[in-house]
Amino acid sequence: MRVYGSDELFNTNEYVSIILQKANYHIEPHKHNFIEIIFIKSGKGIHCINGVNYSINRGSLLIANNESIHSITPDGDMEYYNIFVKPEYFSNEINDNSSLLDTVFIALYEEFTINEFTDRSFIEFKKEEIQILENYISAMHREYIEKKPGYEKITESLLNIILTHIMRKMMIPLETESEKKQFSKDILGYIEKNYNKKITAKELAEKCFYNPSYFSRIFKEFTGKTMLEYIQELRIKNSCVLLESSNKTIDEISAEVGYNNSTRFYEIFKRTMGMTPQKYREELLKGKLINDIEN
Repeated sequence: MRVYGSDELFNTNEYVSIILQKANYHIEPHKHNFIEIIFIKSGKGIHCINGVNYSINRGSLLIANNESIHSITPDGDMEYYNIFVKPEYFSNEINDNSSLLDTVFIALYEEFTINEFTDRSFIEFKKEEIQILENYISAMHREYIEKKPGYEKITESLLNIILTHIMRKMMIPLETESEKKQFSKDILGYIEKNYNKKITAKELAEKCFYNPSYFSRIFKEFTGKTMLEYIQELRIKNSCVLLESSNKTIDEISAEVGYNNSTRFYEIFKRTMGMTPQKYREELLKGKLINDIEN
């Protein structure tokens, strides 16, 4: 995997840089030791950040924090701005695990309460918002390319305006059906692929750059369940499939669906299904024998 260093994208003594990219090919997974803000100018496709896929189009803005692994798969021609920012531009207190929200909050927005923000890595700007933001970004790009005297100050000032628009948007909960569907698709899709691994709400919230409290609230709003309840339901559902379709032992099935402790598996299975896994399998076999006799 390609790892980009600051010296590849920043000139000497620069903390901020910006480029306009055109691509119609897959950008392989990579990471870097600086923050990257991606604004889609035209086209559509998929952007993957730390294993979560986001459907992107004009007006989409994505944030890849330092050390995040991300890739882009355009669907045809795509044009997008990359804004690169060294973490130390904001504060020397920033580390590899700090999100953009943490970074900006520490440096610029101390008058706000951190809980006011949703802190997400994917934001969709709409109609007039797109044009306003694009005007600032294109002006920033022009200043950076032309490098007239004082361009660093103007570039950094425009960055602060852009960040303010991002922060404003982060203060607004997911409000449109498309944003909600995207959240549901990305988060639930990730869980369904990894339900048999150890996943916590805190870890998944951090992976998707959400505040844990906001993540837990929005997750329950979508599913009607806590994340733990949702994962347990998936595990029991898949264990039922294995009990019916395989000759694996109960302990083997318990481990396969994510329970290292078979006692815990028995407890949750019985509470959910009203019987033990062994009894469930016996009932399935009885039903099959009855069907065979009747046929």
